[in-house]
Amino acid sequence: MNIVPYVKQHQEALGLAQQLQKKLEESPAPVQEIVEILIELSGKLNFHLSMEDKFVYPKAVTSANIDLQSTAKRMQAEMLGIADAFAQYVAVWNSNSISKDLSKFASETTSILTALKKRIELEEREFYPLVREHL
Repeated sequence: MNIVPYVKQHQEALGLAQQLQKKLEESPAPVQEIVEILIELSGKLNFHLSMEDKFVYPKAVTSANIDLQSTAKRMQAEMLGIADAFAQYVAVWNSNSISKDLSKFASETTSILTALKKRIELEEREFYPLVREHL
């Protein structure tokens, strides 16, 4: 299976995460720019997850390779928690809520982006090599 598009989506998401972190370091923080980056990041992640759920995970969990099957099932289960946490994060933070509590937003942003980065690294280190080899 060609996973290049998925890796590219990861890199785009990480790039947006980095942009978001940089904007938070500016003083004063450009709230509207932060919101725009957050919306773009959310859209890219939702698209990426949808594509993986439609094209990658169904094939992986039914693969003849036991390692790929078990890794896919574990990764899919773990992703639900991260996806839910990110959806809740995005639902809470808009230009008004960010302006009212920038420090809390910055703290939550750092936490959610750290989890996202770890997840991407895990997929690229453990899951995608198996997908490349067996699908």
